[in-house]
Amino acid sequence: MRILTGILIMLLLLIGFSLFIFRQTFEIAEGLTAALDQIEETVQTDQWDKASRVVEELKEQWGRADAWWSPFMDHQEIDLLDQSIVRVARLVEVRRKEDALVEISVARTMIKSISELQRPGISNIF
Repeated sequence: MRILTGILIMLLLLIGFSLFIFRQTFEIAEGLTAALDQIEETVQTDQWDKASRVVEELKEQWGRADAWWSPFMDHQEIDLLDQSIVRVARLVEVRRKEDALVEISVARTMIKSISELQRPGISNIF
């Protein structure tokens, strides 16, 4: 009976931890996406100073996201997203509107992909 109780407790802890990780991943992804949306809006209206401030906020959010995601996720995807965010920052800095908008879209797609890969489900297990 003790073994069964121990196994049940471990299973509940595993499920609880998995749900916690998923929730954190979802919240981080939402924050990054919101920052990218705001950058996109300011770039489209040529508000470069405001876009630069939002890029700094995005970099701070990304620093926290990277620290949180690195132990749990594929490093290659995180590295690609990191490179994309760096490109967004640089393109905003040099005020290249079209290229910045394209890179924002790429970063947003990567965030969505990372978030979906962490969603609990049968397809992610097998």
